[in-house]
Amino acid sequence: MKLKNSILTNLRMTKHLFKAAPAFCGMNFLNTFFNTITYIILTLWYKALIDEIIYSKEGFAKIGVGFMFYYLITIANFITNSWVKNNFNEKQKVRINEYYKKTIYEKSVEKSVESYQSEQYRNHLHNAVYNDGNYLYTFSEKVFDLLDAIIMFVFFFNIFWHLHPFFILLALLSAAKNLFCGNKLNRLRYWKYQHNLPFERNTRNIFLLFYSKQYAREFRLYPIGNYFIEKYKSLKQECWKENKKNVYSEALTNTISEIVDLVISLTNIAILAIFLFRGLITVGEFSLVLTNFGNAVGNIQRLLTFLPNIYHDAWYMNDILTVIDGKANTPQNVFGGKKHPRIKMENVSFSYNQNKIALNNINLEIPLDKKIALMGENGAGKSTFIKVLTGLYKPTSGKIKYYYSTNMINCSKLFSLLLQNYQIFALSIAENVIPDGAVNKQKVDNALLFSGLKEKIDTLPDGIDTVLTGEFSESGVSFSGGEKQKLAISRTYAADRPVMILDEPSGNLDPLAENGLIKKINELTNKKAVILITHNPVYAKNVDLILFFHQGCLVEHGTPEELIQKKGYYYRMLVEKLKMGEQIHD
Repeated sequence: MKLKNSILTNLRMTKHLFKAAPAFCGMNFLNTFFNTITYIILTLWYKALIDEIIYSKEGFAKIGVGFMFYYLITIANFITNSWVKNNFNEKQKVRINEYYKKTIYEKSVEKSVESYQSEQYRNHLHNAVYNDGNYLYTFSEKVFDLLDAIIMFVFFFNIFWHLHPFFILLALLSAAKNLFCGNKLNRLRYWKYQHNLPFERNTRNIFLLFYSKQYAREFRLYPIGNYFIEKYKSLKQECWKENKKNVYSEALTNTISEIVDLVISLTNIAILAIFLFRGLITVGEFSLVLTNFGNAVGNIQRLLTFLPNIYHDAWYMNDILTVIDGKANTPQNVFGGKKHPRIKMENVSFSYNQNKIALNNINLEIPLDKKIALMGENGAGKSTFIKVLTGLYKPTSGKIKYYYSTNMINCSKLFSLLLQNYQIFALSIAENVIPDGAVNKQKVDNALLFSGLKEKIDTLPDGIDTVLTGEFSESGVSFSGGEKQKLAISRTYAADRPVMILDEPSGNLDPLAENGLIKKINELTNKKAVILITHNPVYAKNVDLILFFHQGCLVEHGTPEELIQKKGYYYRMLVEKLKMGEQIHD
């Protein structure tokens, strides 16, 4: 990365700081400036007081008053600085962290699902999620630090040059050493950080397996835990093999740095002692150099390391900016045209990898005011079609155009979607149905009534406020597979979007509940479009349009009557169902 790009990266991150906490920079600029000037005044004052005690005949009272004012100013500066650092800044950092987490969430959910198949993106996301937003204000803090370093450097340069240029040479030598060693350590740590990300992510996944309630049954029934313990052990050993050379290099660099620091410190003390005995400096000047030499070195180092440090920070910031500033992969082609709401797919194909095509050259116009069934054998591409249609996956080739309301911001807002691998959260029933924090009791009840779960919920002591699972509450309730599916259907219904998509929603339901759900789905057509993936001919017999998939291709589409007359794929599936003894009722 070029230096110019690293500066731009830091500025991009600081742009988010101004959005999150506009007052942060102004207050810290003033605090830095006044704190630096106060430090210079107090340093010169203290030197004068020391020389006053030793060389003048002033009375004890005058010197005592001088020390009293010195400590009063010190205390006042300390209180002001502490208030900014520990009160104002901490409150601002809470706002910054809240803004950061919200932005990370909003940007990550805009990404299409196949983005998560990239290990590089998962590493970027892992880094972004587990960072607390500190990089938003890192650059601004370094700029304030640079301001402080410039003022202090000018001050110490004048003092040391006046006493002897040799002190400046020693300070430059110490700062150059710190710069060289610090730069090498930064590179070693970043290399270790990059190589540790996959290990860290996998380790967290292993911890999750042991901790999560959903895996407890398998861990009790099967000795799979021993496998993951060995897996954890091998991960740690592999991680150590990767990092061993760098750990040794880091330790050696630190040792050399400390030895050089010790030599410079002893040299400095020896030269100061010689100058003092020869009368070239006063005791106050001796004290000033001895106590502030480290500060002088630090200020030179801050000047020299400002650009390398922001260059180094930009490595980490790029990972985060990939998430919070990265372009969303969800389709944005939402056009006006509510008179004929529809979705148009032009030569759409999708593959999970180059060797396996899941969808092949789909050309189709889907009306968004109809009841539609997606059919075909397992693995035909139905679920993949839905994920591409709703923007969870980005087409490998081709275009999808969405014709709906002009005020629709994103095509994902068109759909409420229930997939087969739905998740139930350790929240209340109401929060599972409406997980955006805006729980409406009537809306929850209506959704539970639609799915057929309301009768069950009414028997629970806390009703819709009942917490599920024991993850966060010991009184958490466990649901059966069918009840979980009904709860997921309730969530899909409560989203109340123009198009409801259900992927085999009756998989865990008993026949009575399944027939009741089908009846309610049929009634929905007057209000919204319904797209359903199903093998159930009872539902398919009553739809407006059937899309039949075979090996990733759309091989048939039309009304049930048209496909029966055609005697193709749908007709043969229907015949097979009849042979198996399934009754198909009107």
